[in-house]
Amino acid sequence: WNYAMGYHFTPQVNGQVTALGGYFNGTKTIKLFNKATGTVLATTTVSAANTWAYTPITPVNVTAGTTYTIAVYLAGTGASYRSGLSPVLPRTFADIRIEGSTYASTSTTPTARPTNTITSTMYGQADVGFVRGSP
Repeated sequence: WNYAMGYHFTPQVNGQVTALGGYFNGTKTIKLFNKATGTVLATTTVSAANTWAYTPITPVNVTAGTTYTIAVYLAGTGASYRSGLSPVLPRTFADIRIEGSTYASTSTTPTARPTNTITSTMYGQADVGFVRGSP
């Protein structure tokens, strides 16, 4: 699949994103965006073999109430998704509220940023490492 896939999330407390990762197969690029501005806040590569894997990053401060996007760039192979989520999104996990899944085709624009919001399927299974509080 030539897609960037992930989710939009809103921290419920101030904190830091300390790692980017996900569940897929192969070495993939993962990006963290400010959803409203589209600014790329962090980029890394992660290698996984059909399992969850994470790469530590220089911590990125995130603000409670601000929405961010995490996306894995699949480059044609190694995708993973979950459909029929119950209950549907949005849903809060500890200090993070996942607002919805998102995806964008990267067939013609390899750096496309996903902006749509889907609440019944989790595309890409990208993820963040989050620590509450900031320095």
